[in-house]
Amino acid sequence: MNQRTFSEPENSIEEKQSKFKEYAQRNPKVTFYVMIGIMAVSIIISISYNSYQSKHREKAGRKSLPAFSVPIDDGINSASSLFEVLNLKKEINELLSKQTLTQEDSLNLLQALKKLESLNKSIIKKPEK
Repeated sequence: MNQRTFSEPENSIEEKQSKFKEYAQRNPKVTFYVMIGIMAVSIIISISYNSYQSKHREKAGRKSLPAFSVPIDDGINSASSLFEVLNLKKEINELLSKQTLTQEDSLNLLQALKKLESLNKSIIKKPEK
């Protein structure tokens, strides 16, 4: 009796992978066109789903949101704030690494710390009650 065990399926994944690999190597253009077709179908489905959702929201009386409703300005502001924080941190570390600080260095350090504090307050918004 030829019994197969659970660990040895009739068509194992490795066999399927090797068959696909052989086919892809023999027919690279077909494989490429199939991948492009799959991506095009995915884009079409995504667009139609988003338009269906917006129509459904309008029928339900809800406010319609664009497909990408995350404001880009928030991301840009966060990135610029992050770069500013990194620059301030670098400036503060340079000033703190000096053996002695001049009056100008002390003022620059104070201004940098105040700016860092204000950036921290603007980035971390406290929840409103």
